[in-house]
Amino acid sequence: MAMWGTNYDSIRNEDFQILQELANHDDRHVRETVLRALSLIGKNPSHEQEAIERILSINPGVDKNLADELCNCFMYQRIPIHHLTEHQFDRLLENLVAVPDLDEYGIGLLVGWAVKNRPAAVAQFVRRRISEARKERSKKNWSYHIMPRHGHQVHFHGIADPKVLRELRSDILSEIETDELIRDDLITAFWEISVLEQDTFELFQPWIHSGESAKFELALALLRHAPGRIPFSHEANVLDVLQEAEKLGEDWLERAIGVLVSSVHPTFFSGLANEQPPAIVELRTKADEALQKSELHPLMKRLYESVKASASIDLRPFSEEDFEEEF
Repeated sequence: MAMWGTNYDSIRNEDFQILQELANHDDRHVRETVLRALSLIGKNPSHEQEAIERILSINPGVDKNLADELCNCFMYQRIPIHHLTEHQFDRLLENLVAVPDLDEYGIGLLVGWAVKNRPAAVAQFVRRRISEARKERSKKNWSYHIMPRHGHQVHFHGIADPKVLRELRSDILSEIETDELIRDDLITAFWEISVLEQDTFELFQPWIHSGESAKFELALALLRHAPGRIPFSHEANVLDVLQEAEKLGEDWLERAIGVLVSSVHPTFFSGLANEQPPAIVELRTKADEALQKSELHPLMKRLYESVKASASIDLRPFSEEDFEEEF
């Protein structure tokens, strides 16, 4: 059997044995070639299950390029991904747990398909990656990422089963409360699988209403990284946060306002020299509009005034003294 130009109907046990030996080769390129060959052999229905089992026996470990090729075996008109049993698909995802990030294209396609078609398997996959992240952080390894860093490719908040999604989000919140080591990773994971809606706020509302500063701090940590512009899009929820902060004291109210103000500022923006960036101008306009609302609660007024005050970039040029001191 040649590695390419294979006659799928004439594949023999001896050929599979050769592929098995090559699958254990130290060279990644050889192992990738074995995966491609098996995925093509598996296009023949009579060899499909044999090929699938042999593909799944190749564990890429931390090699994300090999992991990407593993996923490609079930894409691009090779072995149809829906031909895998639930157990086989679970094994496939388990082979991806040690991969330090999920940003390769083939991995993203496969996980994206699973979000819609195998929600329980994806939820279990996320839990395993959380456990793996905890293990890697304990070894001072900061290169492991639970979720893809390029969110345009995989939308975990689209997990098709609402019950599975809610349970996963609840589990992550529980871990945020107890695990300080990977708390930032968990907060990122939470927002990767969540959208800003009432159901999301209800999940961490017990922290907001706990009357305990430690738990309220956790709620602020979540809000600090929330997507969108919560002060403008969820006023009732924001007012609730501010009222609970006020009960804890003026310092906590100021902290809550600071977190909410920072949450509406763009991470990146651009503009012309000596002019306020359009994103900052738009933010100031938005705050002005909010302040014009009738019967605005005093706490919301204070928040919007803080947003407005923050929406300005210092455009004053360096003086010669400043320049010399800086450089």
